[in-house]
Amino acid sequence: MTGAKPGLYQQIKKNADRSDLDVVMAFCMTRINYQCIEDMLKEWSNTSVKGIVFDSMPL
Repeated sequence: MTGAKPGLYQQIKKNADRSDLDVVMAFCMTRINYQCIEDMLKEWSNTSVKGIVFDSMPL
Protein backbone atom coordinates (compact mmCIF):
# COMPACT_ATOMS: atom_id res chain seq x y z
CA MET A 1 0.00 0.00 0.00
CA THR A 2 1.53 3.24 -1.13
CA GLY A 3 2.13 5.69 1.71
CA ALA A 4 0.85 3.39 4.46
CA LYS A 5 2.57 2.93 7.80
CA PRO A 6 4.65 -0.25 8.11
CA GLY A 7 2.55 -3.23 9.20
CA LEU A 8 -0.80 -1.66 8.28
CA TYR A 9 -1.49 -4.06 5.40
CA GLN A 10 -0.85 -7.11 7.59
CA GLN A 11 -3.15 -5.67 10.29
CA ILE A 12 -5.91 -5.11 7.73
CA LYS A 13 -5.46 -8.64 6.39
CA LYS A 14 -5.61 -10.08 9.92
CA ASN A 15 -8.80 -8.15 10.71
CA ALA A 16 -10.44 -9.18 7.41
CA ASP A 17 -9.53 -12.86 7.76
CA ARG A 18 -12.22 -13.73 10.30
CA SER A 19 -14.73 -16.47 9.62
CA ASP A 20 -17.24 -14.82 11.97
CA LEU A 21 -17.50 -11.79 9.64
CA ASP A 22 -18.85 -11.41 6.10
CA VAL A 23 -16.03 -9.39 4.54
CA VAL A 24 -16.12 -8.24 0.92
CA MET A 25 -13.06 -6.39 -0.38
CA ALA A 26 -12.98 -3.53 -2.87
CA PHE A 27 -10.16 -3.38 -5.43
CA CYS A 28 -9.79 -0.29 -7.60
CA MET A 29 -7.70 -1.16 -10.65
CA THR A 30 -5.30 1.52 -11.84
CA ARG A 31 -2.39 1.66 -14.25
CA ILE A 32 -0.14 1.23 -11.20
CA ASN A 33 -1.69 -1.98 -9.83
CA TYR A 34 -3.46 -3.75 -12.72
CA GLN A 35 -0.54 -6.15 -13.16
CA CYS A 36 -0.89 -7.28 -9.51
CA ILE A 37 -4.45 -8.64 -9.76
CA GLU A 38 -3.45 -12.29 -10.13
CA ASP A 39 -1.03 -12.07 -7.18
CA MET A 40 -3.69 -10.35 -5.07
CA LEU A 41 -6.23 -13.08 -5.87
CA LYS A 42 -3.74 -15.80 -4.94
CA GLU A 43 -2.84 -14.04 -1.69
CA TRP A 44 -6.43 -13.50 -0.55
CA SER A 45 -7.85 -16.82 -1.81
CA ASN A 46 -6.72 -18.58 1.38
CA THR A 47 -8.58 -16.19 3.68
CA SER A 48 -12.16 -15.96 4.95
CA VAL A 49 -12.97 -13.02 2.65
CA LYS A 50 -16.33 -13.74 0.99
CA GLY A 51 -15.75 -11.79 -2.24
CA ILE A 52 -14.00 -9.00 -4.08
CA VAL A 53 -15.62 -6.07 -5.89
CA PHE A 54 -13.58 -4.68 -8.77
CA ASP A 55 -13.70 -1.09 -10.00
CA SER A 56 -11.42 0.61 -12.47
CA MET A 57 -9.97 3.96 -13.29
CA PRO A 58 -9.28 4.76 -16.94
CA LEU A 59 -6.09 2.94 -17.88
